Amino acid sequence: MQKRKFQFLSRGLLKRIIILGIGDIPIRMAKIAIKRNINVEIYGGKRQLKNLDQNGILAIKKIQESKIKYKILHTLKSYKNGPYYNNPKNTVIFSFGSPFIISKELITRYQGRIINCHASPLPEWRGGGGFSWRILADDRRGNSCFHLVTKGIDDGKILLQKSYIFPKRVKFPKDYIGYANSQSAKLLPKLIDKIINGEFFKPIQQNENKSTYFPRLDSKSQGYIDWSWKGKFIKRFIMAFSHPYDGAKSFVNNKIVRIYDADFIRTKRMEHSFMRGLIIRKNNREIFISCNNGILKVKESNLKTQSELKLGDRLFTPNSKLEAALKIRIRYNPSGIVDEKKNK
Repeated sequence: MQKRKFQFLSRGLLKRIIILGIGDIPIRMAKIAIKRNINVEIYGGKRQLKNLDQNGILAIKKIQESKIKYKILHTLKSYKNGPYYNNPKNTVIFSFGSPFIISKELITRYQGRIINCHASPLPEWRGGGGFSWRILADDRRGNSCFHLVTKGIDDGKILLQKSYIFPKRVKFPKDYIGYANSQSAKLLPKLIDKIINGEFFKPIQQNENKSTYFPRLDSKSQGYIDWSWKGKFIKRFIMAFSHPYDGAKSFVNNKIVRIYDADFIRTKRMEHSFMRGLIIRKNNREIFISCNNGILKVKESNLKTQSELKLGDRLFTPNSKLEAALKIRIRYNPSGIVDEKKNK
């Protein structure tokens, strides 16, 4: 079947780009567009004010220094000079981790000229949760993807994409984010130039039979270690909730212990379930924790605890914490996590 071609605007008609989201890639996109004499507006949410650029500097600070027009909003409709009210003619919208729900009304208003950047091999891994779900699954496939936005979730036709494998040096979520951003950035000039030049795209339809979706995560309410898991899964869990997040956590003597990195050593000597979570060895630099079918080796520098950990102490997570982590459905608005209790 012949692919239907798609053109955003005729050559030379692109005058304005609206960017939804604050972070490293939005800044890169804005600078590329400005160099090409395209007007740029950035709209973000309060929860994105701590997002960093590629050099670890607050992205909002770089936006301010670059004198790029921006607004921090709770809803897009609350700003009378924003995307819902401005003339949509000669404009394309880019979503980079948009904190706003892109409505059918907005899609219709801009005649489908809304593009989302998604860093996974679509149609797999739709949704949120960043790279944490990918780390849990031990899936190191990378894919910088730009697709059309529809009323569905990440299911629009793909305009441009680049596949790769994350190198071994990429360990923590922040590493995945940084590397994925560097790959996505390579596609930005080509993408924007094709739109400016009025070139036709050949969008690729996603295969719904291969689609998967995963919801958003929150390390504060869901980052609790279940010591019944096999050691390799605990290690993945620790990595998935590590930097830039709050770390995977458990308790010793009713005080929280956060773990940001660990090595798993497989051994059959630690098979009994009553051994799990015990600190069985300790030196000046590391602690060794018994777990299902092995040992977790954790450097002191990768621990954050409220009191000294001692030989024979047991890391333990109450079932109430584990059950709550499974039951909760995390939802965000532009300001942060939505408190479902307040909405009832």
